[in-house]
Amino acid sequence: MALNHEFFFLPNDLHPSNRIEWYYHNRNTWKHKVELSDDIVTYIIDFLNWVPTYNPETKVEGFGLNYYGITFINNEGSKKLLNVLNSWSSLIHEAPDIINFKGPTIWREEPDGDTYWEETRNKISKTKYLLEIQKLIDFAKQSSNNKGYIMHYGI
Repeated sequence: MALNHEFFFLPNDLHPSNRIEWYYHNRNTWKHKVELSDDIVTYIIDFLNWVPTYNPETKVEGFGLNYYGITFINNEGSKKLLNVLNSWSSLIHEAPDIINFKGPTIWREEPDGDTYWEETRNKISKTKYLLEIQKLIDFAKQSSNNKGYIMHYGI
């Protein structure tokens, strides 16, 4: 099963008091939703950590996405997110049609008793990568123009 991060664009006047309940009722029907594969998010996570965000559970402003939880990205954060994603998108335009990038390092245990660390590789089509990023860019544009905010649900 592929892991995904879900991003929802919400109008400024919608602040669900029970975010978990809202998520379970709307996650499959909300029309302003983008899913990014965890492979993409983990590859660019260092750059996403530059984005000002708000953690609604701890009520603390900070930077970056809550990998396993909820994150709000407001107007200020969306401006930074837009700059980061536009720059990243420009870089990906230079990639080959199939992007082969570093994945997690995992521990392997063979039946014969051999054990070792293995660096995994992930592959994704450049077109798919750019389409996923572009949808989030569109949300960031809207949010940076004060038309709403972005709610992120981690894996």
